[in-house]
Amino acid sequence: MGNAVMRDGEVRLPEVKSREACEAFHAGLCPVLTGRAIRSECGCHLSCTLTGATALVADDDKDVLHLNTRILERIGLRVIPCSNGSYAHDAVVTDQHSLDVALLDVSMPGRTGFDICRAIRARETPVPVVFATGYDGHDLHKTLDELEANALVCKPFTLERIRHVVGSMLCPFIGQHLFGNS
Repeated sequence: MGNAVMRDGEVRLPEVKSREACEAFHAGLCPVLTGRAIRSECGCHLSCTLTGATALVADDDKDVLHLNTRILERIGLRVIPCSNGSYAHDAVVTDQHSLDVALLDVSMPGRTGFDICRAIRARETPVPVVFATGYDGHDLHKTLDELEANALVCKPFTLERIRHVVGSMLCPFIGQHLFGNS
């Protein structure tokens, strides 16, 4: 397979005849595998986006919330941005939104990311949870294990790191081949 390249915030893939299916393919989410990827202007590459998936993003730092929201929207996710833990918790427990992934800060006003993760785990449908935090509490990793968190990204982080980790939660193909293993 050729190398993926990044141009104008989009990932471009050389066209190949076949790709190995992944869980996202079977769930109808992987645009490369389902044929919903967008052709580039020249027609020789594909731009991969995860159109149709929904992400809950919760962070009390408005700049981090804005950046995380933008990067996930750029890969095609519908984002439910929440500026504090209470809003995020309400979005989960009212069950108004179907969620495909959650990106949570740990320490926020109202409710913690841990509280939100517990509410997500109480739902019938399993949802991957990624913590993106500068919190380095004494028992952080133990708590994340108990909550069955899927990933931890420590602040400061790069936007590429968020894109890679969240993308790999939804589509292992995207996580492994487009953004590299890290």
